[in-house]
Amino acid sequence: MIYNIDPKVDCVFKAILGRRSRRHLLLHFLNAMLEDKLRYPLVKVTILNPYSSKDYETDKLHIVDIRAEDSRGRQFQLEIQRKNYTSLPERIVYSWCHLYQEQLEEGMNYDELQPVYSIWLLTESFGHKRLNAAQQAAKTATQTKSQPPPPLRHYALLDESGRAISDRCGGITICELHRFEFKDDIVSSEAQRWIRFFMEAHRLDSNNLPQWMRTKEMRQAQHTLRTFSANKQARYLYLSRLDAQREHLTILHEHDMMEQELQQAKSAQELAQAERDQAIERELRAQAERELAQAEREQAIERELRAQAEREQAIERELRAQAEREQAQAEREQAQAEREQALAELAELKKRLKL
Repeated sequence: MIYNIDPKVDCVFKAILGRRSRRHLLLHFLNAMLEDKLRYPLVKVTILNPYSSKDYETDKLHIVDIRAEDSRGRQFQLEIQRKNYTSLPERIVYSWCHLYQEQLEEGMNYDELQPVYSIWLLTESFGHKRLNAAQQAAKTATQTKSQPPPPLRHYALLDESGRAISDRCGGITICELHRFEFKDDIVSSEAQRWIRFFMEAHRLDSNNLPQWMRTKEMRQAQHTLRTFSANKQARYLYLSRLDAQREHLTILHEHDMMEQELQQAKSAQELAQAERDQAIERELRAQAERELAQAEREQAIERELRAQAEREQAIERELRAQAEREQAQAEREQAQAEREQALAELAELKKRLKL
């Protein structure tokens, strides 16, 4: 009976690329994935942690990666990850940094450091960190709609102009397998050939391989799948690893769901608190507006009272002025009467004197 063997299961992945007897497959894979990152193609690699089925017999959660070194001392790490989680980017960076720093042994100099290339094959979308305000502003200024990054991409230590801080750093390659779409028998590069193999090989008929699989490397990789299918012990290892991975993925999924629920509860709590804060702020603003309106009313009343007092004072001044005018008029009339009386008396006196 022929069983469909998925090359993305960790033990199969490492059996394909991590056997010393098949290191030419690893060499071909590295040259394909790092084609534009290496000045010259690799001609020889040494696998530092070769495949052994015993690694998986007692440890369900055995961390599977493939580490290799070329004749110049450059380091290579391969890992396949079937579940994304929040801190995966940090884990990827940490493992790359760890491989880089562990090259230096006692008495060695920094100029003896060699590049480290880390390649991660992912079956779920890679979580990207939120852009900071400056990055977001720059991004908004250059494009109106956010575009997803390419499914195969390389990260390196570069400045804003693309200049490397050192030519001995290497970098990290991320390959999101599920985002590739293939049509017919066409693959445009050896990297795409390997990517398509990991995505589709478990569904292929080994007796009738498509054209894109008919290369020496693909046939040898497919042979490893047939070995896991035909060999009872290898098949048991595959099924146990598949079960362990499913169990682990289930636990991670449940953890993610719990984390999501907690995050949703936290977000709901923060939203409720924000709404309460906004309600309090609105009430405070309304209270301030009421107090301001009351103060304005009191000021208006005070202004009206002052205006009334000023009007009353004006009336009082007018009355005093009127009284003063009337008094002056009375005094003028009295003076006029007194003059007229004096003139009359003078005329009477003159009249008497003539007599």
